[in-house]
Amino acid sequence: MQTVDHAYTKQTEWKNEAVAESVKNTTKVTIAHGECKTTWAFANDKFATTAAAKAYADEDWKVDVNALLESKPAKEEWKVEGGAAISSPDFGGARTFFNVSATSQSAIFPFAELQTLHKRNEDTIIIRKVGRLLNAISKAVVPL
Repeated sequence: MQTVDHAYTKQTEWKNEAVAESVKNTTKVTIAHGECKTTWAFANDKFATTAAAKAYADEDWKVDVNALLESKPAKEEWKVEGGAAISSPDFGGARTFFNVSATSQSAIFPFAELQTLHKRNEDTIIIRKVGRLLNAISKAVVPL
């Protein structure tokens, strides 16, 4: 199963006797393949990917795993998460459940030194082009 969702939001509000306008584009692609489900989200301020899968399942033991990678290039922030949910078989009326997760995040992009050395970061250029394309599509589809 695959789905694609796109949302265009334009918000106008008064702040300190001035008009503040914000526009947000978000596109989400979800793909379910076998026991794994991945979601790719692209917005004008961040991009993220998540994955969840059944790593192991038999009559007794069950292990589900998940992962998240999120980046906000404009703020130079990133976050990585991973986790597992483990359930044991019935041991004479007692079962054990484990939930294990780990998170790493930073307010400084891990490759900041490389970005200063290489002025034309190809990943950033591609992300900006995709954002401009989605913005053009949303303006053509959604009347302002």
